[in-house]
Amino acid sequence: MRYFPLFYDTKGRRVGLVGSSIGGDAIESKLRLFAKTQAELVLYVPRPDKSLERFVARKGIALHRRLPDGDELTRFDILILDRAHRHLAAKIKSLESTKAKPLIAVIDGAEDSDFITGALVDRDPVTIAIGTEGTAPVLARRLKHAIEPCLPRTLGALATRAAALRARLRDDLPDPKLRRRFWEKFFDLSKFRLSSEPSELFSRPLADASVPMASLVDADIVAYEPEYEGLLEATRREARFIEIDKSAGAHDTITHQLDKLATPGQRVFSIRRDARTGDPVITHHRQSPNHALHPDCQ
Repeated sequence: MRYFPLFYDTKGRRVGLVGSSIGGDAIESKLRLFAKTQAELVLYVPRPDKSLERFVARKGIALHRRLPDGDELTRFDILILDRAHRHLAAKIKSLESTKAKPLIAVIDGAEDSDFITGALVDRDPVTIAIGTEGTAPVLARRLKHAIEPCLPRTLGALATRAAALRARLRDDLPDPKLRRRFWEKFFDLSKFRLSSEPSELFSRPLADASVPMASLVDADIVAYEPEYEGLLEATRREARFIEIDKSAGAHDTITHQLDKLATPGQRVFSIRRDARTGDPVITHHRQSPNHALHPDCQ
């Protein structure tokens, strides 16, 4: 085992992310991953797209439309770099040993990195990390999506409830053996029927016109309304995500753009609210022969 899995406390930490542009750029997947944490995020992207601007504004993420200068690089606890800026990793590592240095991850650049991120199954505060040491990321993703339907969405709430009981049980059950027996019954996983009962994420209602949730696993582009951000767990992290502008007139525009983005080999989906039922509807967009790709959509 070369890479040992660790759980890093992000509370009070600063994470910097550096990319060239966002709109399908690899740095976006890391941004969305770290946006789930309690870290303070700072994003450096000279050319963000409007979908990304809406996302960072909603999440309260600091956005700089430029690259960081030398002094800024050492002000972070973690620094995520896209491959185009991997030279910054060498620059930081060459600093005097007395200066604090962030942990560095270069996307698709394990040789320049202090750590790598694997596939995650997220039932906060319960998390399952799956890694292949960079050898087979698609395998890690397949394992994640095999596990996802087996774990109820309430698993995190169960763990949170247990945390609230721990102090009380130390007083009520001072005998460690009795406490262990209590927790063994409390966490009797057979009660969850984990192998047969799909999680809420995969079994929640969908409008009649919707394609199956499982179709999102191999999506290349996913447009979504903000209230359905949680459903992105069913997609691969490397997909391009487009947050849908719900202002008047934007619906037809995004539909037209997605149809044009659906070039041969591109699997394009959208997740939107069905006006009639109020349920999420997943649409698979396919390009018609008459569609030409507009430069703004490239």
